[in-house]
Amino acid sequence: MRTPEYPSPHGTSGDTSAASQKPFRLNGVFRAIVAVVVLLTVAARLYLIFTTHATEEDFYITLRYAQNIARGSGFAYNPGEPVLGTTTPLYTLLLALFVRLRLDPIIAGKLVAVAADAASICFVWRLACTLGRPVAGIGAGLCLAVAPLNLVESVKGMEAGLVACACIGAWSLWAEGKTIGAWIAAAVLTLLRIDGAMLAAVLYIGCHWRDTRPPVKGLAVYGLLIAPWLVFATAAFGSPIPTSLRAKLIVYGWHNSALFPNLTPFLRIMTHNPLNAFLSAGALITFLVQVMALLATVRRPGREIENRPPYPNFGMRPPAPKLGRDERATTSDIESRPPSPKFGGDGEPVSRKSELRPPAPKFGGEKQGGRSRLLLFPSAEPRVRPMLAWLIVYYGGMALSKVFLFGWYFLPPTPVFYLIAWLGWETVAETVLSRGRVVVPAGRLAAASLGLLVVGCTFAILMVPRVTRTLRDSQRAEDDLRIPIGEWLKTNGRPNQTVMLEPIGYIGYYSGLRVLDTVGLVSPQVLGLYQTGSGSPYHELWRRYHPDWVLLRSGEWQDLQQFERALPGGGHLDHEYRLAHSWRAPGAPQDAGPAFLLFRRNDE
Repeated sequence: MRTPEYPSPHGTSGDTSAASQKPFRLNGVFRAIVAVVVLLTVAARLYLIFTTHATEEDFYITLRYAQNIARGSGFAYNPGEPVLGTTTPLYTLLLALFVRLRLDPIIAGKLVAVAADAASICFVWRLACTLGRPVAGIGAGLCLAVAPLNLVESVKGMEAGLVACACIGAWSLWAEGKTIGAWIAAAVLTLLRIDGAMLAAVLYIGCHWRDTRPPVKGLAVYGLLIAPWLVFATAAFGSPIPTSLRAKLIVYGWHNSALFPNLTPFLRIMTHNPLNAFLSAGALITFLVQVMALLATVRRPGREIENRPPYPNFGMRPPAPKLGRDERATTSDIESRPPSPKFGGDGEPVSRKSELRPPAPKFGGEKQGGRSRLLLFPSAEPRVRPMLAWLIVYYGGMALSKVFLFGWYFLPPTPVFYLIAWLGWETVAETVLSRGRVVVPAGRLAAASLGLLVVGCTFAILMVPRVTRTLRDSQRAEDDLRIPIGEWLKTNGRPNQTVMLEPIGYIGYYSGLRVLDTVGLVSPQVLGLYQTGSGSPYHELWRRYHPDWVLLRSGEWQDLQQFERALPGGGHLDHEYRLAHSWRAPGAPQDAGPAFLLFRRNDE
């Protein structure tokens, strides 16, 4: 859908008619809608935070690191054992600051995540405006505000919301031509999660492609910001790569013998409800259009395209004056201007030859002055290509890896993913409704945006109660099972004792005991047992390290018993340890077996 190019009130004619004020009235409508979306985002998350108190298991791993740092015990999970077992050093240091300031680190961390989500909506709106597609930006912002994935995962204390904000911030600033700001966001992202360096690599390619030269200043800023952490981590831990990352690759690979065990679950998650299916289809449309655009570039080099954004850059700056046919800038006029990033990086419509932008595919065309101009549709926008490439790399890594697909892994790319999906559906709308020729009045754009807002608010009213029930149910397992286990260990154990277990979040935090982590997130010494082809790493762990306590899930205990029955002679856990306590799952029937079994060494 295309909107007319309205004359600017700053034009030379001094026109003060109603038509000259339309873009700025429309700006006000769009900005008001975005403000409502931000308020909806903040209100929904605050309600979920204070009514469910849901907190992710892995958050307590980071929190224990933060408390040890604040107490002067160093960057370690077990005091005296410096191991980089957290994948988010910057967020860990932020939580440590909250502890030092005597703030509640759980609430403070969640409130920071709420602020990050609000900032993400502002960034996705800016990016959409830069691309000249404010309606797609509103649709993407509403998805960020009320999509079930974002509602569930953004209120549980994890760093994923901050990571998502840094991702969309980097791409928004890059699209605006603010290269230094983009690299600052990329540095923050890398410090939040080391895998953020993947976005930095794609960003480098995007800058080189757009500017036809390496982003030397941006790389220098990026290097200066991350260098202190790289130096410290290398000196303290031997490598800036977190042990937890290596542990997940080794241990989860040991559990999954299939080549791509996550491929089918990943596709199911991406399409498991109507909203996800709608968004995935839109992203696929954008991908296909970009492929067609690249093919058209190869087949029709040198074609001139109509390089005007279909909408003014709402919210970014007043639109440029509309020039008549005889007033259009000549090539010499354009070449005399100060250089600016290609593809409209300065936020103004560009009217230059094809050497500044690869030709777009001919999804409808028009004749002007005897020369064919190719119309630029939303998802054919060249600046979308680096973002789409990053999405493919990110989601491809998830789908093809053997690491479990935790919910918060899906959160960081959602701002970019939602915008790309809406660009795809906007392409469909333009093709079906206007075929690239019909101008849509500004009033209809405002009506469409208001309609999206009404749909989003209605969806929130229906979805927030369901998400509330989901979060309360999941938190009940923590409140009634894992926290009591940790408190029991704290009461009955001694501070210098060691407990061997896998769920080290809640239980490790509330017990305060030294932890022998069976997955190796904070105990890298156990990883060798998975690499030697041991039939039962759990058996090797208790035999080699003799922990004071061994906590096993029911299934882990059954597998260990089955393995040890086949061993000749002794070497059974129940010969050297005795059952100290067991816990049933909340809501389980009276005749159900225990969910966790705790064993204590006989000489204790």
